[in-house]
Amino acid sequence: AAVRRGAGVRVLPGIILGAVVLAFVWMLAAGWSMTEAREMGVFPRAEGPVGFPAVPDLAVDWEVIGAALPRVIVIPVVATLALLMNVGGLELLARRDADLDHELQTMGATNVGLALLGTPPAYHSLGISAIGYRLGIHSPVIPTIVAGILIVAAVTGSALVSVMPVALAAGLLAFIGLGFLADWLIEARPRMPALEYGLMLVIIVVIATLGFLPGVLLGLTAAVVLFTMKYSRLDPVRHSFTGRNRTSSIERPPSERRLLEKTADRVHIVELQGFLFFGSAHKAVKLLEAELRTGDVDTLVADMRRVHGHDTTAVYSFTRLSQVAADSHVTVVFSQCDPALKEALIRAGASS
Repeated sequence: AAVRRGAGVRVLPGIILGAVVLAFVWMLAAGWSMTEAREMGVFPRAEGPVGFPAVPDLAVDWEVIGAALPRVIVIPVVATLALLMNVGGLELLARRDADLDHELQTMGATNVGLALLGTPPAYHSLGISAIGYRLGIHSPVIPTIVAGILIVAAVTGSALVSVMPVALAAGLLAFIGLGFLADWLIEARPRMPALEYGLMLVIIVVIATLGFLPGVLLGLTAAVVLFTMKYSRLDPVRHSFTGRNRTSSIERPPSERRLLEKTADRVHIVELQGFLFFGSAHKAVKLLEAELRTGDVDTLVADMRRVHGHDTTAVYSFTRLSQVAADSHVTVVFSQCDPALKEALIRAGASS
């Protein structure tokens, strides 16, 4: 509440220090020793070796690596997704754009170096960074302090962690989580369409009940479906002309001009646009087929210069268009195709 009212930078450090002091006061008032306080759950138990372990035998057990390989392959995928989502969240907090190419290169180089030390994959920390931004601190001081604490923790092992109250760590996690929930469930509600907001609620429930990966997979699948639905609603036909409305800029002899003038109304030109996939290409082809069936067309020109890309289903749709045109004794011309689309149409038999 204090952070959302702009007083976090003055209040939060005191709350953190007060939580540490209160935990020790509670321990002394109860007459517990440090070991007893850890047994009661006030402080975490100090387990594991202190400092860097000695380098073990470097022999490689390939059977163990082979058995773990399916799970290992997933790790860089999850880490990359986490990077992209965390950087996206930080862009909103910082109110400025990030250079994703730079962030990916930095993470890749960092992980190559850290892998030599046997560390887990590293990527941007949304929680720690969010605390700084919520407190209004835009300074490299925070990551520098965090890095220093991590180095000390690596040297001292669990000794440093074992004196931090469990409630403090849990409270900070709750503080970060509640902040993001407030941002996305309350403040973002007026800016989001009802469908996307409802989907976000479902993803949150899936992550809370089934785990992070199922929630991410659901979010990616839903994003693809929503993109397909929205993009397929766009009209793939930018303009439609006849040969009389849109003439060639080439100077021709009088005999050819008279021939073009005579057949101009039976030449239809359709300018397509955007990315042609199964949704938009099917819609465009249906419109073109409707023109063919009117019986008023001898030549149909599909102008592809504003088409930015295509998938296999688009090629199949245009192949079907060529078949319908042949049955109707109509010539179809695909104009200004990019090389990839031209080659695909030729392979599919839709164009020569």
